[in-house]
Amino acid sequence: MAQGTLTTFTEAKLHMSDGTYELATVDDWSVMLITTLPVVGQAAPDTGLYTEVSGDNYSADGQAMVTTLSADGLEMVFDCTADITWTEHATGPDNVVAALIYSETAVATNALAFIDMTQDAGGNPISFREGKDVLIKWADTGILRY
Repeated sequence: MAQGTLTTFTEAKLHMSDGTYELATVDDWSVMLITTLPVVGQAAPDTGLYTEVSGDNYSADGQAMVTTLSADGLEMVFDCTADITWTEHATGPDNVVAALIYSETAVATNALAFIDMTQDAGGNPISFREGKDVLIKWADTGILRY
């Protein structure tokens, strides 16, 4: 996978179609940074399966997302209204491998998708300590189209 690649969990696609996830208004969505690269076919993907990063300028559970759901022709578009940024810090996390998009309110498994944050397909983590902010810039076409 290349840095910045967003991958939706297989089980999450089922949850979108059966109503377990409410992308429109009910579920509150967040993004957290984790130390491992998830597997797309992970059974029951949930935040509890992954180790969250820690360090200065990073808060547990990551950052809340302000999301929208809209129609574009025959597709539904799930999007976030603002990019997510963590400010660099000399003692911030230095082991960021992936960003996990998850529901804070879903009653079932809560992980929707993940973003590869590494520079080389899962091998070398990125760091808050390199003098650059950590940024997730959402695509102009939306996070997810279905």
